[in-house]
Amino acid sequence: MNKFRKLKEYDDLGRNGVTILNLMDRDCEFWYDGKTYRPTGTYCGSHDFLLEYYVKGIKPMYRIENDKIVPYLHVTLNKEEE
Repeated sequence: MNKFRKLKEYDDLGRNGVTILNLMDRDCEFWYDGKTYRPTGTYCGSHDFLLEYYVKGIKPMYRIENDKIVPYLHVTLNKEEE
């Protein structure tokens, strides 16, 4: 039994009405291989490889933009399951 799900599996869950994570979600920040990807609202497929990464952790965070508190999810991804 797998302990972690791939990011693409979270996207598939949304088709059944469950809250999902996807690569266009501006309320998420994806951390992988020492890099960060923060969606801007438009997506052209350049990070599709992340769909095969395992979701290792999801942490609620916030940042300050234009004097406003903006909540988001920090999603840690890894190529390997363990």
